Amino acid sequence: MRPNVWDRELSDDEQQALAFARVVLHAPPWLLIDEVLDSLDADVRQCILDILAKDLTHTGVIHIGRADADAQHFARVLHLVKDPNLRRLAAKAAPLAA
Repeated sequence: MRPNVWDRELSDDEQQALAFARVVLHAPPWLLIDEVLDSLDADVRQCILDILAKDLTHTGVIHIGRADADAQHFARVLHLVKDPNLRRLAAKAAPLAA
């Protein structure tokens, strides 16, 4: 069996394209996309979002990123912010059993 050499033979853009092609072919029930959409050109990002909306209607998409302009493509948008008043509780050591 030949080892996977795609990471050495394909550029980063080609690897991304191959990953999205696999998503379209397999139509998984869930798709987690990190900031990869933020790094794409606007026309490529729009094409991918159109494919997700039209061809992968049964795939739940979770997008973690900064692209607020893409918010209209998702049914629900959740903005997480850090609460400055949140204090971390100090961990207390449990007493040793005798």
